[in-house]
Formats: sequence, C-alpha cells, structure tokens
Amino acid sequence: MSGAIEREVEHEVECEVEHLDLRGRLPHGLSAVEASAGTGKTYALTALAVQGVVLDGLRTDELLVVTFTRAAAKELRGRIRTGMRDAAVALRTLAATGEVPGGLDDWLDALCRDGGGAGDPAPAPDEARRRASAAARALSTLDRATITTLHGFCQEAL
Repeated sequence: MSGAIEREVEHEVECEVEHLDLRGRLPHGLSAVEASAGTGKTYALTALAVQGVVLDGLRTDELLVVTFTRAAAKELRGRIRTGMRDAAVALRTLAATGEVPGGLDDWLDALCRDGGGAGDPAPAPDEARRRASAAARALSTLDRATITTLHGFCQEAL
C-alpha cells in the first residue's frame, strides 16, 4: 500500500433558486433551467436564447444549450429556430408599423416592448429596427449555435 491517502471531499455549491420570468431580462452569467418533464423547459430555453440574442447582443456562436438526448437537442434546435423566426417577423412588423403585433406569446410580446410589461410602450423606431435586424441575422447564423447533448458537449470540449 502506498502512503497516499484517498479521501472524498464534498464541495458545497450555493445557488440561488429563482422563478424564471420570461418577460424579464436574461439572467447574466451561467444559468441552469431544471424542472420535471412537461413543465416548459424547452419553451423557456427557446425564449432565453432569443432574448439573449435580440436584447443582450449575444451572437449565435456564443449560445450553448445542453440537454440529455439527441432527440431533445434536435427539438431544441428546431424550437429555437422557430422562436427566432417568430421574433424576426414580429419585430419586423413592429419596426414597420410602430405597433406591437397582437396574439404573441408572453415572452415575444415582452421582446416587442420597452420594459417588457404588457402595458409598456413599443421601443423607439431605431431600437425596433435594431431588434428586428438582430433576430434576422441570428436566424441566418443559427447553425453556429452549440445545441447539443451532454455527451456531445464533452466531446467538443475535449
């Protein structure tokens, strides 16, 4: 037996659990969305990805979305693409008319408003055009985003 002593060290990580408000601004830093099946994780991740690009200026190659299965990763990629397309259309309409289109999901309606609240005004025309341009550019470069499984992410990291 060598003189090495093995011991298990438990690291306690403190984390703040918050309710995720998709009408609000994207949390800064790393975020983990964790919930049971059927609770809207894919919906929430779609909204967060689109908000990050349109409101916070993230490039699509800066997006990292990791899930468990290939099927889930494929679904996420499709949903994020659809969300980006819906955002581009809504923001293009907003930029052209100055009016927030009706019938939008809450997170998309918030994207079309200055403060994100239901009664908040539309952004200034220049900001509406900037958001529409960001969504359209992201839609054309979405294949640069990393949307993968845990296994796929580990392979890329190595």
